Amino acid sequence: MFCLIGLGALIYAVDGLRGASALEERGRHATGTVVAAEIERQGREDVRKIEVEFSAADGAGHRFRTSGDTEVGGTVRVLYDPKAPETTATTGSLTEYRWRHFAMLAFGVSFLLVPFLVIGFFVWVGRLPESDAPQS
Repeated sequence: MFCLIGLGALIYAVDGLRGASALEERGRHATGTVVAAEIERQGREDVRKIEVEFSAADGAGHRFRTSGDTEVGGTVRVLYDPKAPETTATTGSLTEYRWRHFAMLAFGVSFLLVPFLVIGFFVWVGRLPESDAPQS
């Protein structure tokens, strides 16, 4: 189970890092308008989500959801890849975008390593010589 979770996190992270590279190479900026906002429960805390609408360089309109404090009707700066604006749009910086995926990469690697570390520990313990001390 740990390996499946780790593999899924790795795939997500690598895809996100590829997206960050694409944003760096050919990313464009647009001005987006916040068209909706709501509070979502995520774990034990409430997170404010906004829905942003923007027009890409080709004139096509796009919408995406993200975290943010901007009020409905306010404007935000959007960074997107013109080849895939619907999946790459963000109001954050490129650095923030990358760090989020690096964190997921670390999470995935740790989940892949846990089973091997546990198995290795038990193999190591099983190979320890038994104590010569008298048993009472």
